[in-house]
Amino acid sequence: MKVLVTYYSETGNTEKVARAIYEGVDETLAEKKIAPVDEVQDPAGYDLYFVGFPVISHSVPKKAAQLLKSLPE
Repeated sequence: MKVLVTYYSETGNTEKVARAIYEGVDETLAEKKIAPVDEVQDPAGYDLYFVGFPVISHSVPKKAAQLLKSLPE
């Protein structure tokens, strides 16, 4: 299983949560990667996604929205 933990963080809080999730994924059960949303090249190669971002003005930040739209169904 391949796991992607990705995040968009302005203050660092979302990144801290993403890193905690990443550390919680057992390496013996899954291949894992962590990266900011703007560094994710090909999200289609993963089986499980964790996507973290803050809600800004009642909406999803543009960078996070672009990544969410690129994820396979």
